[in-house]
Amino acid sequence: GHYELVSQKDKLLLQIQSANELLAQLNIELAKAMDQKDIQIDRIVHYDALTGLPNRALFLDRLEQELARAHRDEQMVAVLSINLVRFKHVNDSFGYQGGDQVLKQVADRLTGQLRACDTVARIAGDEFGVVLTEIRNSRYAGEVAQKIIDSFAHNPIALADGEIFLMITVGISIYPVDGVEKSNLLKN
Repeated sequence: GHYELVSQKDKLLLQIQSANELLAQLNIELAKAMDQKDIQIDRIVHYDALTGLPNRALFLDRLEQELARAHRDEQMVAVLSINLVRFKHVNDSFGYQGGDQVLKQVADRLTGQLRACDTVARIAGDEFGVVLTEIRNSRYAGEVAQKIIDSFAHNPIALADGEIFLMITVGISIYPVDGVEKSNLLKN
């Protein structure tokens, strides 16, 4: 009888050990799933679903961070507000799918014009925002704005039904020249 009890005890210990290993594995998988959920939620909250660019909330957050850094390092920051002229006409002519294609291409083109340290965001329907960091002089912001305007003036946006030239307007304000507060810079 004693040998049987020892044998049963060993079997039970093995079962407990394998149950604990399984539980540990499940906990690891659960943690991974939760992380992925958090990443998905973060994407939904901070990024524009259509273009993949940062949205208004993340744009304002990054602008605030860059302003704090510029203040600390005594540097300039430029904020560009880019609007598509008569975008309603694009939607009327090409439908919303065409309009969505245009917005995606605008996002790609803007991203391609800027450095990795700069932020491009979709702020509203047909409005994009840019934060240019670590700029040496205010002329640089004007040069970037002109480069962006030229890229749209000389290169049409390709659509399934043809191509269109987009007109854009660019507003520029510079920290600390045009304001030190986020709200003033955006207004100016």
